[in-house]
Amino acid sequence: ATLTSLRLRLADDEALVRRDVAQSLMNLAKTVGRSRLEETGEVLFRMAREDRDLVVRKSALAALATIASPAHKGQAESITTLLDSRDAEVRRAAAFALAPVGGRVAERALPILG
Repeated sequence: ATLTSLRLRLADDEALVRRDVAQSLMNLAKTVGRSRLEETGEVLFRMAREDRDLVVRKSALAALATIASPAHKGQAESITTLLDSRDAEVRRAAAFALAPVGGRVAERALPILG
């Protein structure tokens, strides 16, 4: 029930709520393990590339660094363009979000993490 409530709040109208929920999901994943939050990955990938608020996008990327896994290969490709962002924090956060996915998307992140 708690996870469902948090997931619903990822679409909240308030940027601060979306940011806080992304951070809460990241902290929860550290406690219960990434596999328990796998289903939130799709929404977090969408937030990372589309949210209108930069802080929310960065929070989604930070959460993905803890939640993303090889199961998200299909969604991970959608944020690889962030590796070319003019914002160094976005580039680095995207690289950390892609690393746990593995494969080619993780390889693209290596120069930034290197």
